[in-house]
Amino acid sequence: MGERKATEAGARERKAKTVQAGAVALDHATPRSAPDDGADAPLPSERATQRTGRMAPSAPGAAKVKTESRDDYRARLRTQVMRIARDILHREGLSALQVRRVAEEAGCSVGTLYNIFTDVEGLVLAANAETLVELGQALETVARRSAGGTLEQRLMTLAIAYLDYATINRLRWKAVFEHYVADASLVEANSEHRRRLLALIERQLEAAISEPAARADVARALFAAVHGIVLLALDNKLGSFDASQCEREIRFIVSLAAAKLDPR
Repeated sequence: MGERKATEAGARERKAKTVQAGAVALDHATPRSAPDDGADAPLPSERATQRTGRMAPSAPGAAKVKTESRDDYRARLRTQVMRIARDILHREGLSALQVRRVAEEAGCSVGTLYNIFTDVEGLVLAANAETLVELGQALETVARRSAGGTLEQRLMTLAIAYLDYATINRLRWKAVFEHYVADASLVEANSEHRRRLLALIERQLEAAISEPAARADVARALFAAVHGIVLLALDNKLGSFDASQCEREIRFIVSLAAAKLDPR
């Protein structure tokens, strides 16, 4: 009986050793899995941080995100706001140019807008200044083209170009003269642009009028006459706007003035 138990115990021990040996062999025969490349794998910079406690420097040539400076932001926003203001004036006129609306379309706060333009007066004056500059450039262009003509031809070219600009940019042009500046300190804000328009007329009169003060008076009178004709016509004050009739009235006034100034 004792011999039988010893035999069975030995058999069980040999079987256990055989199973253990097979498991070890199977473990050596099974290939190891490669590390996962997913989100759990640390980045090179993270591994460096784990080793040294410091962030690893960026690789040479790595793209850097440029942070916009305060001045660059203000300049970009100002350009965007001026475009919005110009579009509103062109489509709807001065009464539609409101700070809150412009700020909303520009995606900024009213306070930010005031930081750039101080107040609504500053915004309107800036928008009107752009119109005056654009008008001046248009008149300068036609003045150069007619530089070799007679006095009447040169004055007529300027007058008709003024009518054309006002007709195409009707509401923007009207905003320049409709806007009432309550703050006396701002009255001169766009005066320089207006003086340049008058100076352009004065240059055409240099040969006919030698005295500067008299030349300036005549330039103002001619401008006022042409401007008045255009304004009354575009406002339909003397009937429905008729571009041909308006042009005839301008030609009549300018021809009489040129004949008086240059009797040849």
